[in-house]
Amino acid sequence: EDLRQKSVAITSALSKYEGDLFGEHLAILGKKSLSSYSSILASLFLGMIYTPLSSRFPLERNVYMIQKVKAKGLVVSPECCDIAKDILAQFEQSIVVVFPENSNLPNWVSDFPQHQYFCSKDLVKNNNLLPSSRLTSQSSIYNLFTSGSTGTPKSVIVTNRNLLSYIKSIKKLMTITPEDKCTQLFDLTFDPSVHDMFICWDAGAALYSLPSQASSLAGRLVNELELTVWFSPPSTAAVLKAQNELTPKSFPSLRYSSFAGEALSWSLVKAWSEAACNSTLFNLYGPTEATVTIVGFQFEKGGNKVGTGEMTPIGWPFEDHSVTIVNEDLEPTGENEIGELCLAGPQVTQGYYDDPELTQQKFISLPHKNPDTIWYRTGDLARWDKTYGLLFHGRSDRQLKIRGFRVELPEIETRIKQIAKTELVGVVEIPAEEGKGYSGTVAFVGHSSLTENEIIEYCENHLPDYMVPEKIFFIDPFPTNVAGKTNYQELKSLLNEWKK
Repeated sequence: EDLRQKSVAITSALSKYEGDLFGEHLAILGKKSLSSYSSILASLFLGMIYTPLSSRFPLERNVYMIQKVKAKGLVVSPECCDIAKDILAQFEQSIVVVFPENSNLPNWVSDFPQHQYFCSKDLVKNNNLLPSSRLTSQSSIYNLFTSGSTGTPKSVIVTNRNLLSYIKSIKKLMTITPEDKCTQLFDLTFDPSVHDMFICWDAGAALYSLPSQASSLAGRLVNELELTVWFSPPSTAAVLKAQNELTPKSFPSLRYSSFAGEALSWSLVKAWSEAACNSTLFNLYGPTEATVTIVGFQFEKGGNKVGTGEMTPIGWPFEDHSVTIVNEDLEPTGENEIGELCLAGPQVTQGYYDDPELTQQKFISLPHKNPDTIWYRTGDLARWDKTYGLLFHGRSDRQLKIRGFRVELPEIETRIKQIAKTELVGVVEIPAEEGKGYSGTVAFVGHSSLTENEIIEYCENHLPDYMVPEKIFFIDPFPTNVAGKTNYQELKSLLNEWKK
């Protein structure tokens, strides 16, 4: 009831904007708080498109995101007031700014009179307010920015049709009830947070927002709160495993456990299956451009390994969706041949906001398929197994050449994970001194009892010489990004410091 009242009050404040807000963008600056969740629901009441910002992002990135979508509204949580000041200083056009948890406006608002401000005492309760009747299947619901190869974030807008199709797909995998207690570990800027919120709300279940950087506490909270539905990147589970928290039957309350965002190893599946002994376990896969996840694999009880190598299958496309694997000429690959994974179906979005050139490159028709079907080129490498579905083989952009040989960095990571008995491994390339190509690799490892020489010796016995890391760094804590994935940019920065 508090959530509804707060969302209705925010809606009323935003409605004071002089103009039609339907189809406009609402920026949300805050952590996983009542204000942020209420703002998301307020966007649905108004037919706006919500765009989450982050206190962890640089000022330049948050400003760019607002500029890109020409946001008309901004909702600010209390802990982000100073960040909001710096952001609003960059805009001359008027923005409706709401501080739903602040009883008074910050003193600095008088410095920027071009904006319209509201605090909690300005918010009006209206229990008769209903979601916009103008919403259609093609109405846009949210907008997320993903990293771009040019350094400029890409804007992906997800429609009502995309989101409803996703909810329908997940409901066929798992039955969430009003009695369930669901985790939210993902940051709001990362699309699995959409799964957390909307799957929970659709079922009338309880959403437990856990701190974004609380991986080490998550296991304890599962038991203290008797949580029943878990969703996280594998890195979070890897931290728990490294802390010896994945002991048999340690998470008996969990009914469903899902992982997404990174490759999932069999050793982690086995450990989690034993810890969450009553849980059905899924490996889910999907890019932001295909609405959270679009492919899934359900493990047998006990997490027993099947014949697919060290990494687990990502499985089968959701009902009403299609996948295909193509070579560099966009032709189908042969059986067991690795190629680029392409996706199609109602969850696939329409392209990148205000970027027709990139949209044309990534959202395409395939020569061997129905010309009316739009396929999204993921940039991910996969092959098809007739027994287990899709097998993930890393990113095409994590392939490089060293001394003329093609190298997949995830392959080196997999070998080190085997010997180091940890999932916390990241391998990065060493740029050649002349500035062209790469001279080798280094590996970063967390939570291992082995020495550098022992790991390198193992690699020498199992990998070609050009794939053996030149050095092993042991780091704790292991760096992850806002999405909970391995932070390769930070690892590259550490490498640069070492080189100096």
